[in-house]
Amino acid sequence: MRYLSYEPPRVSEVRPGSPSATAGIQAGEYLLSVNGRTPADVLEYLEQADAAEVVLEMRRGAEKQRVALSKRPGEPLGLVFESAVFKGTMICGNRCGFCFVDQLPPNLRPGLYLKDDDYRLSFLFGNFISLTNLGSADMRRILDSHLSPLYVSLQAAEPSLRKEIFHNRRAASSLKFLGEMLDAGLEVHLQVVVCPGLNDGPALLRTLELVGDRYSAAASLGLVPVGFTHLGPAHIRRVGRREAEDILALAAEYQERWLATLGRRMVYASDEFYLIAGKDFPAEEEYEGYPQLQNGVGLARKFIAEVEAAGRASRLESRGDVLAVTGMAGAVVLQRALHAAGLEDRQALSCLLPVPNRLFGREVTVTGLVAGRDIIAAYRASGEEARRLLVPACMLREDQFIDGTTLEELRRAVGLEVEVVQIDGRAFISAVAGREVAT
Repeated sequence: MRYLSYEPPRVSEVRPGSPSATAGIQAGEYLLSVNGRTPADVLEYLEQADAAEVVLEMRRGAEKQRVALSKRPGEPLGLVFESAVFKGTMICGNRCGFCFVDQLPPNLRPGLYLKDDDYRLSFLFGNFISLTNLGSADMRRILDSHLSPLYVSLQAAEPSLRKEIFHNRRAASSLKFLGEMLDAGLEVHLQVVVCPGLNDGPALLRTLELVGDRYSAAASLGLVPVGFTHLGPAHIRRVGRREAEDILALAAEYQERWLATLGRRMVYASDEFYLIAGKDFPAEEEYEGYPQLQNGVGLARKFIAEVEAAGRASRLESRGDVLAVTGMAGAVVLQRALHAAGLEDRQALSCLLPVPNRLFGREVTVTGLVAGRDIIAAYRASGEEARRLLVPACMLREDQFIDGTTLEELRRAVGLEVEVVQIDGRAFISAVAGREVAT
């Protein structure tokens, strides 16, 4: 099955003062058509709703109604939808042995079990796609609408190895779509999930060679280590320290080569490789604008630089009333950031609360996968006293942690004020200070 079934888009919000608000459309209604056409996704909706005269068919409960709107051409209608994709999400048809979704325990948020592989979500949200479920009509739309940037899971540039990794015969032939995207001038970011014994070593070397030869127009190439939960496969190994060192050395070699020939480094290793290898993160300028920040490439360096700038400008005094929640890897980054800002000798101004991951296993150290119940357990075991608990926004979706624990449930369980903080150094220092800090 290539698509999930179609669901009419449900309105989650109507912008105040917008044409839709003036017409009386309310959150909770369903959009059935725009000028007689059924949009497949928010992109088609925006195209269809761009005209000055728009007729919407809406459904409120069992009642259908036509709503005629007049507005300036290009003026937004003011509707926000619960999902960006209406004609079901394009789902993944691959069977990668390291698929993280297959390693999830039961009873998490339902959306976590959806294996999307949808070019629309890649364009809208930066999701990585494999290209294996694209057809000619999809490519026409991508090229005609110039959907850019896009994010592509390469894994290997050799067609035969790519087919083996994805366990999908289309993985080899679908590389033609990557070539078409780059030939059309689209901004495409690539990633390789490095699996020891599968696509590292000589295989990774060949991938870098082929990228430089065939796909050098790509905007960036991110190298990230394979991730496991305690339910992960036994036949694929985690990246060890020596392997991480080798990968960093290889990336540095090709950065230097491509900087000389292409004028940019293009390939970047994720923060996890530096943590595994026990190495310092590169300087900010070596990330060249952080093209793969959402993929965990350079996020640590950027955060450290922001904390350093905000911390030195803030002249904070130790308050001793804050606990900053973090994953185990995030604790290392925070400690480095506080050291860079010269704050570690003032009781760090906030005590860190590193949370071991019991939901997925202690080998999972990233902050975004910390469960609410694990935070509660870590706080109770810590013996720390505080008034406020700082929770990174990356742990939450709609005020829920990955295990379904809500913010309110966390507040009640720990008996503290809980503040959600964006992954931004200035926001972190401001939250610690209890006031806005300028840099």
